[in-house]
This record gives sequence, structure tokens and C-alpha cells, in this order.
Amino acid sequence: GKPSGMFSSNVADALKMFPADQIKKVEVITAPGAKYDGEGSGGIINIITKKENIEGIAGSINASAGNRQSNAFTNLNVGKGRFGLTANTSVFWSLPVNANNSFLRTELPSNDTTYTFDGVTNTERLGFNGSISAFYDFNAYNSLNSSLSFRGFGFDQDGTADGSLFGNAYERVNQGNNLVSGYDWNTDFTKKYEGSDVQELSFAVQVSGNIQNQENLVTESGFLKRNEEIENDGNNLEITGQVDYVHPIGKANKLEVGAKTVIRNIDSDSEFRPFVDGAYTIDTNRSNLFFYDQDVYAAYASYNFYINKLNFVAGLRYERTEIGGDGDIAEQQFANSYDNYLPNIAVS
Repeated sequence: GKPSGMFSSNVADALKMFPADQIKKVEVITAPGAKYDGEGSGGIINIITKKENIEGIAGSINASAGNRQSNAFTNLNVGKGRFGLTANTSVFWSLPVNANNSFLRTELPSNDTTYTFDGVTNTERLGFNGSISAFYDFNAYNSLNSSLSFRGFGFDQDGTADGSLFGNAYERVNQGNNLVSGYDWNTDFTKKYEGSDVQELSFAVQVSGNIQNQENLVTESGFLKRNEEIENDGNNLEITGQVDYVHPIGKANKLEVGAKTVIRNIDSDSEFRPFVDGAYTIDTNRSNLFFYDQDVYAAYASYNFYINKLNFVAGLRYERTEIGGDGDIAEQQFANSYDNYLPNIAVS
């Protein structure tokens, strides 16, 4: 029911973290209404996990091993009266796999071979995920939910290759470590109203972060000479606050209104460090540090009503977006803002 940063880097790896028996259902919203953000055009996939209301303590451990991938999942549920707590962890590991790479370039029309490349790259993958969530029902109409999750997807690569440039031979060795990690924290307060299954007021805050770290060491010997460290770091922080209200009108109609603020800060740091005079030294001509901000302020209204057997949903969303950049060079320093009005109507 909430946006998650865990899908931003690698959807396939993220889905591996979900044991099938914890998924209740998957919803596909092909035409999102005014309640949802205007960015994106492919619709919304909502993965709904099971919520177990138990008295006492229950848990499970599942594991599997294979010649391509192994994984393990743990689950713990604690329930007492109006309080409930759930904790999950999962991990997967893929066995190291070799990939053969080859490249050949010839000049036309002479068909002279100018460049060849043959190598082997060994890749090992590891992923982990964990979450803890808790809820407390103050009474039948007021409830509080909070959850914290963390994740990480990483892979190590070691490669060797032999190449030739205009008939001159060289050797290349590449070592790489890559890790994409992140976290999501959500807290929601929901108030329902007596005498209505529709009327509801909710407040929500979410903090999401993604941390990316890529480190590579490249050495070349022979005709080409190179000894260099390359590091790319990226930090994404997103803070969201929103309020939503649903009000019944008549027996079947309802009005939905709400407001939302999204604050995004993205930092990118790239460093190239060639080996000079006995040490790895930053090459300032190729290295770069860049900061990017995107703030979105939104409000919406949506009306759901019936005419005979036809159901109409009509809404309007307004978004104010402010963006800005700051970096090492003048071309990276900018600021801009714009407004969007997003009407929508659906008939079923």
C-alpha cells in the first residue's frame, strides 16, 4: 500500500526477497486516479502481504539450496490483544558464475583486424532484506501502524582479458564490488468514523533511502598501461508526508480529498584515481560531485458517484514541482519550477 524504494534499482532481485506464502494478492492499477502521483505512465503494481492477527507467538523458517541459487526466509508474528508485531528476514546467494566475453573489430574495406578482446568475468551475487512492523488499535476506530525495512543487493566481479590493438598485445584485470542498499520507514495513523464503512481520515509519513556504492580496480599491462581505481557513490533520500480524507455522500457516493509533500535529495560522487608516484591520486578533471533536489507539493479531489448502473470517478490533481542542481561545474548549477494540473475520469 506504500511506495517502496526497494524496486528502484533492480526489480528482479527485489522480487526474490518475497517468499510466495507471504503474498496475499497482487493488484494492478492500470489507470491510477487523482489520489496517486502524476509521475510515471505504466500504472501501479500493489503487492499485498498477509497480515496475521494472532494471539501469542508464531514463527517459521524456510530454506532452499541449489546449484544456481540458495535462499533462506524467517518470519515471526507476535500478537496480544490490540497489539501485533511482525518481523521478517530473507537472504539469497547465487553461486559464482563465469561469463565469456569476446569482441572483434575490422576496418572496411580492407578487412584488417584492428582490435580484439577475449576475457572471462566471474560474478557472485548476494541479497538480503529485513523488516519489522507493529500496529496498535486504540479502539475500533483509531489505529497506528509503523514499519521499518532494510535491504541490500550486491555483486562482486573479477575479470581477466587478453586484447590486441593494431597488433599490439595487452592484458587487463578488473576487480569490482557493487552494493545497492536502502531502507524504508513508514508510520500511519488512521481514524474511522462510527456508523460508516467509508468515512476515514489518515495521516502518513515515510522516509526512504537508497545508498549505492561501486568500486572498481582496473589494471592493464603490455601495450596499454593503466592502474586506476574508480568509485561511484550515490545517496538518495526521500521524505513524504500526506493526509487523506474520504467522506460519504448519500448511500453510494463518496468524496476523496488529500494533500501530499515529497522531498527528494540525491547526491552523486564519482572519483577516478590513477596510480601516480606510488599512490592512488584523484584526477579532478574526470571526477565530479553533484547534488540534485526535487520537491513536489500536491493536492487532489476525487468524486465517486453512480448514475443508474454506471459508476463515474472524476478527479483533479494539482502538483507544484521545484528542482535544483549544484555541482563542480557551472553547467550543473540550475533551478526550475513548474505546475501540473492532472484531470482524470473513469467510467465503468
